Amino acid sequence: MSLWTAEPRRIPGGVQLHWRRDGQPATLAEWVIALRDEPQARATLNQTLAQTPYKAFFWESLPLAQATAQRPARQDVLDAERPRAAQPRPSALRRPAQGPAPRLGGAV
Repeated sequence: MSLWTAEPRRIPGGVQLHWRRDGQPATLAEWVIALRDEPQARATLNQTLAQTPYKAFFWESLPLAQATAQRPARQDVLDAERPRAAQPRPSALRRPAQGPAPRLGGAV
């Protein structure tokens, strides 16, 4: 069993977690396989996410594919409560009804 650790680095709006296996940088493939097979990796992920300074966050990772498998294992944790530059405009969603809504599927 390996020892998994995360090295957090600040990024705009959050932190980026760089995953290490036994002190060495891990690849995305190694990290995803460890999440599947190693309880300690899953526990470390849960503990690391719980220790972030955010009440709510978005957690993002590259998808595992041949093109990304050997890239460094890292994930972004972004503050979900941070004000965004673009605010929703409810008025943009209000339109007068123009007849029944179109059917998106076949006959029911």
